[in-house]
Amino acid sequence: MKKVILFSMVLSASCLTSPAKAAISVDVYRDGYIEDFTRSQVVPPDGIADRISDTNALLASRGEFFDQFNAFNVDSHAIMTFDVSFYSGQNLLSAFLTGYGTRVDNRGSLDPISGEFYLYSGDGLVGLDDFNVPGDFLGSRSFQMNSAGFNLDPFQVDVTSSLQDLLDSSSSFAEFRVESESASVFINAGETDPSTFFSVDTRWPGPRLVLEFDQSATAVPEPATILMLGGGLLGGFFRKRKQALVK
Repeated sequence: MKKVILFSMVLSASCLTSPAKAAISVDVYRDGYIEDFTRSQVVPPDGIADRISDTNALLASRGEFFDQFNAFNVDSHAIMTFDVSFYSGQNLLSAFLTGYGTRVDNRGSLDPISGEFYLYSGDGLVGLDDFNVPGDFLGSRSFQMNSAGFNLDPFQVDVTSSLQDLLDSSSSFAEFRVESESASVFINAGETDPSTFFSVDTRWPGPRLVLEFDQSATAVPEPATILMLGGGLLGGFFRKRKQALVK
């Protein structure tokens, strides 16, 4: 009898342990960068997106750029979209946007610059309208050029609260936008347009969402279930005891 009661207590205690955790890494679904530009050093961009680039780089910048023939005034925003439809309604313990990036500057400046991160509910595509869609401000991260040569450093942004709001509203896609007031934040892309000659730089991972969910809803049975388990164990004990007495 003592063994059965003890086993029942152990079973009940194991069902009431702290919430289980499950960490999941989600690769970027689509990414690219959008540019608003003018072919002038003095005329600023007009705030209306002009073109989308789907290369192995995600650029966020604002400033003047030069090539062999022209000068440009450019405002570019990096876009990263993730399919989160499978996680609709689930409870997050934590969520981080991760990736690898640096600063690139044709003028050779080694000063760090800031990238500002935003999150909004999207459609899974990188479109011109993503250039200025309102979103939740997630915070800023610093990016600095490596003096020893081209190299990317890891970054992460805590997105738990804003992403939970999207999951609660059953959004299918979480889209992130990165903006900068300087030239230029460079983030390694996770996918490219197969029709171009660009390919993903596999030396560094592309953007990812690292999600940790609260699994307590499945780890903790209802009280009635616990009573049924305990009652079943005790019932089995009494049946065996009765059979032993009959013999």
